[in-house]
Amino acid sequence: KAGFIWDDDRALVDNVLIRTTDGLWKIWTHAPELEGIETHYWPMVYTSFWLEYQLWGINAFAHHLVNVLLHLLNVLLLWRVLRLLRVPGAWFAAALFAVHPIHVESVVWVVERKDTLSCLFCFLAAWAFLRHQASGGALLYVASLLCFVLSLLAKSMAIGLPIVLFLLMWWRHDGVRLK
Repeated sequence: KAGFIWDDDRALVDNVLIRTTDGLWKIWTHAPELEGIETHYWPMVYTSFWLEYQLWGINAFAHHLVNVLLHLLNVLLLWRVLRLLRVPGAWFAAALFAVHPIHVESVVWVVERKDTLSCLFCFLAAWAFLRHQASGGALLYVASLLCFVLSLLAKSMAIGLPIVLFLLMWWRHDGVRLK
C-alpha cells in the first residue's frame, strides 16, 4: 500500500519525459531538460521509469515491486559472485545484504532505483569478469565492460568497480607480479 514519498513525485509523477514518446530520446540526449527533476545524468534510471510508465502508467505499487525484485536479483547475484570467489558463508553474506537496514531506503524509495539498478549492473559486471578470469572468452569480458558502463549510467558511484575487481584479482592470486 506504499505510495510515493519525498521527491518521487518530482522524478516520476510530474516528469513529462517519462510520459512522452520522444521522452526516451530526450532522457539520453537532452540532460539539461531534466533540470528541476534531476541534477545528475542517470539515463538508465529514467529509462526504467519510462518503460514502466509505458507498461502500467504511474502505479506506486508496481514501481515498488520492481525495486523489490531488483533487490532480490542483487541478493542472488551477490551470492553467485561470492561463490565464484569461494567465500565461506556466501549465502550468509548475501542474506545479510538482503535484510541490512541500509538497503531499505534504496528499495522503498522509488527514485532510489539508481542504487538498486547500479548495484545490479555492478554485480553482473563482477560476475562476468570473474567468469572471464576463470574460463577466458572475449564475450564475457565485453559483457563485463558493458555492464560496468550501464552501471555508471545508472549511478556514478560504480566508478570504483575496476579497482574492486583489481583488488579481488590481487587477493585471489596472492598479489600481482610484474615480469
